Amino acid sequence: MAQFCNAGDHREEVDPMLIGDVVRWHGNKTPDREAIRWDEHSMTFGQLLRRVNQVANATTKHAAHEY
Repeated sequence: MAQFCNAGDHREEVDPMLIGDVVRWHGNKTPDREAIRWDEHSMTFGQLLRRVNQVANATTKHAAHEY
């Protein structure tokens, strides 16, 4: 099934990506670009990628200690 990305008048077929793929791609290619904004706060893709990796590593270490 085709996936499409709409950007203004431009419509382009893209490969389906998971949100983690999007964060990883932007975190590596455009780390200083703003990823999210809430209230008076914001986070760049680089900061978001580091945070996601921290959570993933902590989860993996925690799960390894349970076995």
